[in-house]
Amino acid sequence: MEALASYGLDWWLPHVREVCDQFVRASKGDINPKHWRDIYKREDAYGWDVVNGWLVKLVPYLKNWQTGNFTVRNPLLADPGEQVSTDILPSGISQVPFRCRWQGQAEDAAMEFLDGFVGVTQDALTLALRPKLGWAVRKGSDLDRLFARLSKFKPVPPLDSTAYDQCINGFSGRMMCELSDDFLSFYKHCNGVSLFGDAFRFRPLEAVEPVEGITTQPAQDYPDYLSNWDTGPWVRFCDLADGSFVVIELRHTYERGWKMIRVGPARGEVSPIVAWSFAEFLEKALSSGGRLDMLEVTS
Repeated sequence: MEALASYGLDWWLPHVREVCDQFVRASKGDINPKHWRDIYKREDAYGWDVVNGWLVKLVPYLKNWQTGNFTVRNPLLADPGEQVSTDILPSGISQVPFRCRWQGQAEDAAMEFLDGFVGVTQDALTLALRPKLGWAVRKGSDLDRLFARLSKFKPVPPLDSTAYDQCINGFSGRMMCELSDDFLSFYKHCNGVSLFGDAFRFRPLEAVEPVEGITTQPAQDYPDYLSNWDTGPWVRFCDLADGSFVVIELRHTYERGWKMIRVGPARGEVSPIVAWSFAEFLEKALSSGGRLDMLEVTS
């Protein structure tokens, strides 16, 4: 346990020692009933959908709700009165993407290795609980398969989680926005890439910048009772060889998705929507062969 201090976790270890000491005491018959009743929730917090028991002290970092990275220090460690929502705790399953080339296939397949806690078993006689560990291999998601196709273009390695969070918070913190999971996943996979020479230049995350004044054609069936069609904010993430560029609206459009908009050099004109998700745009770019006319307008 003490070796964890070398990983910059010395601030967390006093809480771990406190928990471990209770296990040692219990193994010797010195059982503290109040401590063990508070394993998941303290008695005075039962009935609420949050966790504040000492078990949570074994988790040093919680999920950043904007980026999905586990970079937020657990507030319960500094203030026992704090409470933690279960949706920002680690899942207990590690996911490791990898690629493999099956015999007879021309391209790598996106795969994923899973390992961790898959359940709980109980001894029928003693009623003792024991975690069940397991592992599995499965095919990667559609987005993972797109990332596998990116590899031949030599994408830039991604930022570390701290720098990544700083960049995302840098532009999202200034704007009321909703972040696309596909967009976030792309920048966790790489920090930019150029496709087919300079036909598509996906910017590094540090160079993704807000833009204003974007206008698109509203859909005829868009409900009148919803908010304005072009709400924004928008950020520019991809530059095209003809001088135009692509922005994503950081707001989900009702029953459609995330607007991916191609903006021409002459600003102020109505800009076409070329995809309704980051993944759809990336698929079009990878399948274009470098031809910008393959970015068909999407209704």
